[in-house]
Amino acid sequence: MKKFIITISLSALIVSSGFFYFHKHAKNENINSIAEKSSNGVEEENTNNIVDAKHIIFNTMPKSGSIFIAKTLEKGLGIPFQYISPGYALRDNISPEKFEQFNNSHAITQEHLDPSLFNTQLLEKYSSKMILHLRDPRQACLSWIHHQNKLYKQNDTNYLYYVAPTAPMELYEQDLTKQIDWYIENYLPNLVTWMDDWFKYIDSKPQNVEIIVLTYEQFLQDNNSYIDKILEFYEIPKENYKQVEIAKDSSTHFRNGEHNEWRTVMSEQQISRCNQIIPPHIIQRLGLSY
Repeated sequence: MKKFIITISLSALIVSSGFFYFHKHAKNENINSIAEKSSNGVEEENTNNIVDAKHIIFNTMPKSGSIFIAKTLEKGLGIPFQYISPGYALRDNISPEKFEQFNNSHAITQEHLDPSLFNTQLLEKYSSKMILHLRDPRQACLSWIHHQNKLYKQNDTNYLYYVAPTAPMELYEQDLTKQIDWYIENYLPNLVTWMDDWFKYIDSKPQNVEIIVLTYEQFLQDNNSYIDKILEFYEIPKENYKQVEIAKDSSTHFRNGEHNEWRTVMSEQQISRCNQIIPPHIIQRLGLSY
């Protein structure tokens, strides 16, 4: 039986079985700069600093700094990005053909996959190692609202319809308080279910899969230690990783905000409702507090 490595600090992520978010546009905007596509649509590898026979599955909660961290790993290790799914979030399916190609490559993928039987049987087939990257779901929910507002203001409203349930367009003309109310009831429960499903899968001790759980809060506290955990998990020598500077701007979906912004932006009633939705075992498991 494979050993399980679970590294948990502050934070959580969360989602459920009715929520879909097509995030291909985020990949197209931000990851295409990571690797150039060849004529057959597959990203060509940057061999300047390529690691030996490693492929990194970076499975993440939306709005957890995941694109920024994926770019950091890609540039630091000198490996390209490859898609292994159509691009939906939280209820996405791995493409068997793309995953086979990925497992024979030196690459990184950043996804929002759920632990469906379809996905887990593929992870188990290839004896996969995977990073599950989480964040405090209360802050992830608030950051998601800011992201959706940005898409609306940029008139990228088609992307808003890649989410189910899609917020009514008139919601984005209302104040932030009403938006938060809507997302707490319609988005946060899905987030919680998604994360809880992954923990149930981890606790089942599956054969041939190793999962390390890391958090955005860990990355903020000590990004070098966070990267070191990934290198150790994938048995990558530290000398194969080069320190890099990645832009903290819209190109990496990076928004300057306090990591506990929810505590000051949400009302007492909204915080109470969030805490009702997030079960105690998830709060405890991730070292959070109500």
